[in-house]
Amino acid sequence: MLLFDQEERLLFANDEAQQILPDLFAAPPDGSEQSSGVLNNLSQLLDELRDSAGCLLLTGDTPCMVLEDGERTPYAFRAFPYSHNGPGQVATHVMVLVERIVTKREPDFDMIKTTYGLSRREMDVLRHLYQGKANKAISDSLFISEFTVKDHLKKIMQKMNARSRSELLSLL
Repeated sequence: MLLFDQEERLLFANDEAQQILPDLFAAPPDGSEQSSGVLNNLSQLLDELRDSAGCLLLTGDTPCMVLEDGERTPYAFRAFPYSHNGPGQVATHVMVLVERIVTKREPDFDMIKTTYGLSRREMDVLRHLYQGKANKAISDSLFISEFTVKDHLKKIMQKMNARSRSELLSLL
């Protein structure tokens, strides 16, 4: 788990996150500031939680991102806005859960479509979700609105009896 403040400064990282992302916490050998690719990707993930004024939102989708660089095990990152001031307030912090993806195999999408009775468009959305795309990226790729993506995801979750995106991905 990682905890960021409103300005995307890392405030806390548990031991597991430090083991998973050593390059995020390692000091550069020359003493200069380091621009980690992981930090850049996390910044993009956190941007998905912001409104047009740049404030962190407490409602809406939980952005999810899969990072892999070919040399390491891939990881899934899910961001959750948090406010210690209570519901209805502007988020003051963001908690990012980091999960190691143990094995990556191509799901049998034909079997999934048949087993769960998914439509062609639901399968399109599911394939993009499997690739680690957020709702905005899925909507851009499929030329549909984010609301339509959310609607498809709700129907997919109902048909597959999943309560979250993570559970949905684990069923694949």
